[in-house]
Amino acid sequence: MPVRDIQAGLSVRNLTSLYRWNSEKYLYKYTSSGVGTEQKDEIPLEVALGGSARFFDRKLLLASDLVTNEKQGLAYHGGAEYLLRREFALRAGISDGRLTAGTGYLFKFTGKTLAIDYAFSTDKVDEGSEHIFSFDLLF
Repeated sequence: MPVRDIQAGLSVRNLTSLYRWNSEKYLYKYTSSGVGTEQKDEIPLEVALGGSARFFDRKLLLASDLVTNEKQGLAYHGGAEYLLRREFALRAGISDGRLTAGTGYLFKFTGKTLAIDYAFSTDKVDEGSEHIFSFDLLF
């Protein structure tokens, strides 16, 4: 079982990210005072390290990453995608302790490559499960 297409990556996000906003325009519209406050929201620095590899004649993709930021602990994400056919994939994984699953289908329409994807994620802290659909034009 030769391993192919091994990839690794490191991501650092939100370096010195800061979001400033003022509620004066909002308050002026809805109250007579027009006195607002200026807010400064600092976005925490986030670091991610991940990797992936393909197996079984490139039909199986295994991928995982670890993500951490200044405000929260370490989160693990991992998953697998298996190509049943070149245009049809099944997916499963775990995202920060939640089970995920999905499928995808590629097809041609009037000379364009299109994709339909479906993903399911179990609930996190009683927020409810998610069903996510997407329709993509690939180029």
